[in-house]
Amino acid sequence: MRYKATATDPKNKKGKLWNLVREYILKRDDYRCVTCDRSRDQGNIMQGGHFQPVGLVGSNNTLSWDERNIYAQCAYCNGIGQGQQVLMAEHIARVHGKKVLEELKARRFKIDPVKDWDKLTKEYEKKMQAL
Repeated sequence: MRYKATATDPKNKKGKLWNLVREYILKRDDYRCVTCDRSRDQGNIMQGGHFQPVGLVGSNNTLSWDERNIYAQCAYCNGIGQGQQVLMAEHIARVHGKKVLEELKARRFKIDPVKDWDKLTKEYEKKMQAL
């Protein structure tokens, strides 16, 4: 059977990068859901939740990797709660300001492909070391 890489597969450049970015985001947010305040310490599964969904523009888009668009969320808020968009928007406005919130909204359907996966991976490796 032939091997097929998936988006979260660490053998795939995007998979390696996503695993690194997700871990950075979770660590940055202290493994605490930004929308309901549940934490990993309480036994919750934590995920990297996107404010602006990236499925519409694909994971090759820079919005998929923009850390202002990604926050720690429990599996409930990110999955069943469909990202808790209103609460996430309030969090972004509080942390980054309304200008960033509006920029992220405007970029939702814009296709801006990642051009250098290795460079982006190295940037996040440095960020992880700094935490």
